[in-house]
Amino acid sequence: MKKASAILLLFAALLLGDTQVSLEDNLVLVDASSAMPAMPDAVLLRFNIEMIDSSGTALLANANKRVKEIEKALRKAGFDDPCAMCGRSISITSYHQDSQRRYRIDPPGFFLLAEPHRVDKAVDVLQKLSSKDRSLHISCNDIRFLVTDVAPYITELREQAFAQARRDAEGAVLPEGRQVGQLLAARERHPSWVWSRHTKYHTGGPGIDDLKPLSPLWLGYGLQVAYGQPDSVKDFNAGFEDEDFVSTTTFNRTSITAQGQSSLLVVPDAVSLHFDLIVRDAITDSVEFFAKTNRFYAEIREALEKNGIQSLATLDDTYYITPETYGAETTFRIDHYLYLTLNDPSRVDRAIRVVESMSEPEEGKQAFIGWVEYKVTDLESYLPKLREMAFKDARTRAEEAAGFYGGNLGEIKGWHEARITPGDSWGHYREWDVAEGNNKLPRMWLSYELQATYKLTRDEE
Repeated sequence: MKKASAILLLFAALLLGDTQVSLEDNLVLVDASSAMPAMPDAVLLRFNIEMIDSSGTALLANANKRVKEIEKALRKAGFDDPCAMCGRSISITSYHQDSQRRYRIDPPGFFLLAEPHRVDKAVDVLQKLSSKDRSLHISCNDIRFLVTDVAPYITELREQAFAQARRDAEGAVLPEGRQVGQLLAARERHPSWVWSRHTKYHTGGPGIDDLKPLSPLWLGYGLQVAYGQPDSVKDFNAGFEDEDFVSTTTFNRTSITAQGQSSLLVVPDAVSLHFDLIVRDAITDSVEFFAKTNRFYAEIREALEKNGIQSLATLDDTYYITPETYGAETTFRIDHYLYLTLNDPSRVDRAIRVVESMSEPEEGKQAFIGWVEYKVTDLESYLPKLREMAFKDARTRAEEAAGFYGGNLGEIKGWHEARITPGDSWGHYREWDVAEGNNKLPRMWLSYELQATYKLTRDEE
């Protein structure tokens, strides 16, 4: 119970960012950190493309076309191969204006630039494109500077954190007249961005004076270290399951485990369309009302098949019924949702056009697009490349740690992998691998992670 309490205290210290030393019998657990300024080597621009039109179909068709136009404009302005992506989830809002239905599309977009000192120029390019077209509005709502290459900083960050850990451990046991003992194990975090309150640890870093227009980021590093007797190391290893740690090294043993990560930018192979269905009528018989809704659904299915669109069409399991009173007459309205899944994303525009053409407002039937979500169903075809990149990443991390600890990394002993995760997010520590394919479609990130265990030998062995 005492050991569990000590571990909880240590986790609390990690969240607060302060040094924490926990004493338990012959085991001393230390959480230490270091930080140093690092010059950004890339910048991420996150923006929204807002367009308004009377046709939801036309908007969706133009969304990714706009992304390509922006990418072309950035290249013309002298940016080398900007990496562009339109988010996989696209929201389309419909509303009435001047007795006509209007649509507003608001897809998120991302650009990664390897020239962070020219971020002002990139924003200027976006603003000029937006000013040329009244129906288009581009807003940069997030500018994020990144350090994608942490290699020049990691050795010094690691040395400072270990030195701090040793000092804190010795200070903690001094009042009791104890010895710190041997270095038994260490766990390392990913380097990450921290606030400048860590200036007490370091005052300079590589390249700080190279790019005057940029401000350095504070690159932080954290680790947990265990000191004590060799038979206490099991307590250290068993107590921590925090995913933030990327490598664990245990001394007086024979292995080192490190995480490897990878990502690919790929073209989706499926798309899900979410439609809003509205049925209005003065019918008070609920059975007949539901029958009218189902007939509307059947008509849509038949129209899709006639237009050669093979899809999985399903209805939501919830019906929302609302009374509407106009003068002396009361009608009822059913709001429902139709979901279409297409295995051919290039037919999205045709599917939207067919479904929306089935609307007959005078008959109390309306259908309009509300949400478009792109997907990757064939994940296995990307697994070999993702796995290769992740193993390379894990090996690099393990070799860095083994060299610092005075050991040599040997052959792989075992590994296990997590699932491939699709998403919109960008990360650092990635190899930017842009997939070829239909450029009219948005591109999506596939992220992958594994843990690999390697044989570790000490120099004195």
